[in-house]
Amino acid sequence: MFALSLRQTLDTPGILDSLIATLESTPSSSHRVRLIRQLGRSHSLEAVSPIVPFLAGESRVRRAAIEALVSLGEDARDAVLDVLGDAHRRELHPGAVVVLAALVRAESVRAASSAADTGGRAP
Repeated sequence: MFALSLRQTLDTPGILDSLIATLESTPSSSHRVRLIRQLGRSHSLEAVSPIVPFLAGESRVRRAAIEALVSLGEDARDAVLDVLGDAHRRELHPGAVVVLAALVRAESVRAASSAADTGGRAP
């Protein structure tokens, strides 16, 4: 129930924009980590682009960005692939590779689980 109310709160116009603006302007690593986690919990496609630059942040900020993007799932895939295709953003590549690998692993687990649930037959 709490997750539902959090989701509804973050969908309120202006709240997500406020989180993004604060994330982009704060120098505090611990505050960035909290904001990135909140954006990841929003499950909003709008949260992907603001999180991506933090794939090159300090260790704990980078880890939070990776976790948030992985939690956003398929919504993050295209942005991560765009980063990997851009030679001018090489500092983001290691984090993007980790996100992409986690997304692929999650999809593999989901597919294996689905196959097990259907007795190996296509759903």
